[in-house]
Amino acid sequence: MSAADIVIVHELPGRLRLRLDRPPRNIEDMIASVRRHEGMGDVTFNPVSRSLLVRYNPTLVNAVEILVRVGIFLSLHFQNAGISISHALPTHTLQPIDYYAGSSLVVAALGRAAAGPWAQGLEYHAGAATMVSVFNHAWQEVTDEGVYHPEVISVMYLINSMLRGKMLTATAVAWVATFGRHLLEATDEHCRLQASAVDSEGSEGYIDVMVQPLNPPQANPLKLLVAAMRSFIGLEPPGSTNNILRRIAQMSAKHGNVLEGMGREPQRVYMRLNH
Repeated sequence: MSAADIVIVHELPGRLRLRLDRPPRNIEDMIASVRRHEGMGDVTFNPVSRSLLVRYNPTLVNAVEILVRVGIFLSLHFQNAGISISHALPTHTLQPIDYYAGSSLVVAALGRAAAGPWAQGLEYHAGAATMVSVFNHAWQEVTDEGVYHPEVISVMYLINSMLRGKMLTATAVAWVATFGRHLLEATDEHCRLQASAVDSEGSEGYIDVMVQPLNPPQANPLKLLVAAMRSFIGLEPPGSTNNILRRIAQMSAKHGNVLEGMGREPQRVYMRLNH
């Protein structure tokens, strides 16, 4: 059982928003701890939404290390408690226009299989409906969150494919890449971080951090398909949809599993990961 939860609300290069289900008593201490790392910009906390917004220079620090540093601070603050880290589930359910676009895609595929004279018209109709639904989806996210996820890039891929005469395949890839993640829950995007400060006689103390999965990874063919299609059209580089534990492990390995110190008297952070 975790003492507190960190939910990754959204993540863009240079901008990270986290929701803390149990904020620390002294917010200023947490902000000061996070800002000690090189490359940090504004760090603000909204007590109403319990969200921590961090702006940073992605060439000097990455979002995963910021996430880990927040987790370490909370774990130490709550007497070495375990901190649950997860991704926020999609907030936008599919709209009627999204289902309509998907249905148009199915009808177009059936039309091509039947080789009817109206097959091409159905394909263009499905492509146009998918474009409208993707733009509508992006607009909803901008309105609600102030940012949009890069699914709108799929429209550019779709338009380019239309000009090359690959309408049906491009429409299918664009629809699945945009809306597939809303149909699947990220069951493996969940891990637990626990930190403890260790006082060592005759030498400087350090912080020992253990990160381990909360749920065993599940092989979901549909999830793999969605990830492959998103990577194919450039929404995410290969591997970016890996679970949080894997991303933390990659970040830790780049630092030799030893992160920069934390605290008023910085103590080095030693990472241990249980895959």
